[in-house]
Amino acid sequence: MKFVVTVLRRAQADADLIFQWIAERSPDGAIRWSRAYDHSLMELRRDADWQGLAAESDELHTELREKLFKT
Repeated sequence: MKFVVTVLRRAQADADLIFQWIAERSPDGAIRWSRAYDHSLMELRRDADWQGLAAESDELHTELREKLFKT
């Protein structure tokens, strides 16, 4: 089953800043981080129901899933 994944503007801006910060220290690390980030988004689109509920779910009164990742 496919799910809709929406990356909010603020989240995309944060991801861009993280990428830039890593790239200044390790260009290869930034590429690995970016690939892991993209892979996580792909996994959410494919299997969001396997991911945990986000803490904001109750407050927003909606089923909001999140995926944490590391490189």
